Amino acid sequence: MGNFLNRIREIIAIGVWAFAVIKLLVFDVDIYVINFLSPSSVPLLQYRFFALIATLSLLWVALGTASFRRLVVYVACYPLVVLFLYTPIFIFRHWAIAIAFYPAIHTNIAHFRRNFVFTTIAILSLLAIELSDHRVTIIAGMTLLAAFLLFHFIDRVRMAYQPSSVLADLRSIARRFWRYAQEKGLLDSSDKLSKLDPTAPDYEIKRMEVISADFFTTVWIQAAAEKLRDLAVSRLLDIYLICAVLFSVVVTVVVYSALYYGLVKLSSNSFHPVGLSWLDLMGYSFGRLMTADLPDIKPVSGIAQCLVYSEMVFTLLLMVIGLQVVLTMQRERYQQEFDGLLDALGSAHQELAIQFESLYGMSLIDAEVLLMRKHASLINAIRGWRGLERLKSPQESVPQTNLSNSEKPNAMSDEVESPKFSDVRTTQRDEPFID
Repeated sequence: MGNFLNRIREIIAIGVWAFAVIKLLVFDVDIYVINFLSPSSVPLLQYRFFALIATLSLLWVALGTASFRRLVVYVACYPLVVLFLYTPIFIFRHWAIAIAFYPAIHTNIAHFRRNFVFTTIAILSLLAIELSDHRVTIIAGMTLLAAFLLFHFIDRVRMAYQPSSVLADLRSIARRFWRYAQEKGLLDSSDKLSKLDPTAPDYEIKRMEVISADFFTTVWIQAAAEKLRDLAVSRLLDIYLICAVLFSVVVTVVVYSALYYGLVKLSSNSFHPVGLSWLDLMGYSFGRLMTADLPDIKPVSGIAQCLVYSEMVFTLLLMVIGLQVVLTMQRERYQQEFDGLLDALGSAHQELAIQFESLYGMSLIDAEVLLMRKHASLINAIRGWRGLERLKSPQESVPQTNLSNSEKPNAMSDEVESPKFSDVRTTQRDEPFID
């Protein structure tokens, strides 16, 4: 029941914000819906405020004050919920997709102003061609759309041939950070251990804190390297590159269909048959891009034929960019940069593992078993993220049934813990590590 109510709340929040955005920024969606469903009910829209407060009153009575207040706050803050709650959860659960599409995300954020301006110009040009009958306005919209398409293809080629990408920058950052950490001794805990008093009653507690800090630093680097290695051998990077090509295909089809439609509005005899709609010309543009012949539509005027020939040139460029530049060169470069990032993380992990063993006299596996006493949930969370099976905590390992208080073993007893931990060590030593 709780999940059902949460879904209803989610639907209400999405519906309210979608309606608000469309109503304020696009068109009067409420008038359009009423006209479509019941044109005779359009005069009732002037009483929409009373309908709103009646709906709120019914919800208030049905849900109660506390639930109604939570619903109102949730709906009002829904964009913040999506930004700060749902987005991080999605990224954490689908980390591989987030990393694979990170170059595109980073590029769009870094060049947000430029992309926003050019996209706005393209949208306004499409609207000008669709809505205006003024000759100068249509020609200006067609010119701007042609410039936008040319800019898009130049940008694609530039991204493919640029000297470095985001992955290469991440590799450089990882290496610089590791050199800085080595120079400053940030990962060396010998000073912390020397400051501890072995005779102090809390010596073991503080020593365990130092060990756990270095252990989790090393294991997190190892887990990140393993996950990036899995991503490097997967096909998610190919999906990102294919999506980039498909986006270029969509942009080309839409722009050329708009150019054809603008040409039809300027001269109705440009294509045969006459009276073609934008949707007809969009299908024709897609057919040209796929090198398929549509016998029902033919370019007649010289300008129309030149436009068709230019789309054929862009089709050739799209094939070259898609197959050669994006799917071959860019994938090979991304693969090399992934390998460089993996090398940097792998080297850091190996050095940290050696340093950890020499400093504390135990391996990472022994430290993992030792820290299970206090950090069982965190260790199992890391193991689950790495795809390893869950370990039992000492409390789970010790049977507690059919024992009186006097017969229950001490939690720190070696007779109880040693067999369990030795079994864990035996099963763990075969786990692969980053080479």
